[in-house]
Amino acid sequence: MKRLLLFAILIMLTVSCNKKEVNEIVEEIEILETTEERYESLETEESEDAEKRVNIKDEDMDIPGVAVLDKSKPKDLTEPYLFGKDKELYPKVDGSTALLPLMAHIRKNALGEELEDAENATSCTKTNEAWYNLSNGNADVLIVGEMPGEVKSDLKNYISKNSKYHKMKYAPIRREGLVFIVNKNNPVESLTKQQLIDIYTGKITNWKEVGGEDVVIEAFQREEKSGSQTIFRKVLMKDIEPMKREVYYYPGEMDGLIDVLASYDNSNNAIGYSVYYYVTQMYKNDNLKLLKVDGVLPGNDTIANFTYPLLNESYVAIKLDEKEDSNAHKLYDYIRSNKGRDAIIEAGYVPVN
Repeated sequence: MKRLLLFAILIMLTVSCNKKEVNEIVEEIEILETTEERYESLETEESEDAEKRVNIKDEDMDIPGVAVLDKSKPKDLTEPYLFGKDKELYPKVDGSTALLPLMAHIRKNALGEELEDAENATSCTKTNEAWYNLSNGNADVLIVGEMPGEVKSDLKNYISKNSKYHKMKYAPIRREGLVFIVNKNNPVESLTKQQLIDIYTGKITNWKEVGGEDVVIEAFQREEKSGSQTIFRKVLMKDIEPMKREVYYYPGEMDGLIDVLASYDNSNNAIGYSVYYYVTQMYKNDNLKLLKVDGVLPGNDTIANFTYPLLNESYVAIKLDEKEDSNAHKLYDYIRSNKGRDAIIEAGYVPVN
């Protein structure tokens, strides 16, 4: 249809144009058509790629014997506050370090508190400990990252043998990117996913192999039960086992990894990873920079539109047998609702939808 329209215009122009002008117009039309087809193809590819990334089967997200994905539709809430702003009724919340600001913003909005007061009242353990705490009743609600594999195994065993431990249900609430960090003076700006895998399996050992200086790559990881290590395995390594290193190369805390990368003796050699929000909002270091992955720089925009390739979700979780009229379930529903989404955006995170 577009071609017919363009040629109809061309016929009209021949009345007032000479042959040379007509030929030039034909060439321009062909260029426009080729360009349009190329962009349409790119848009289709991007749309299909995004669909592949988010079209995860629900049953794949269940954790047999431990937790199930909540497939219910989030509620649309109109009441501005929970519990009549009674702080004593607010459930005990635990979760991941990188989600502490979100916990504070949710508390602020739900209780009508000042942000500073909400921050002072908010604390957490870490991703792995938080999942244990919810299952054994030491926490009521989690705002948390991916459950580490070792925790899954432990809890499956505990739940099957000890009535103190409960199965859980969870729902995704925000999207996050796994980011790779190097010294700001490192000339390398971008790595592919395959190059990252090769670095962390020991196939690539020198920065010159990826366009950098002729120096050995010192690749840092996180401890196995950490949230960022779990994401690293899930979204990048998948079934590939990363190389084993000395204990020094596995900092126990998120800030510890940042500090090591910034202060390492040959800091231009080092590479490590974390989650985008933590290294840009919570523990920023001006001596470090983020690498592009497959040519895409991580940012809220590229995380939101799925162009950044290393993505994962964070969750809200409660015990599976939690009563719907309990304060814990009310907060869980609030976090999944439009009110929770507002808090996620307000805190500077990327909501799942």
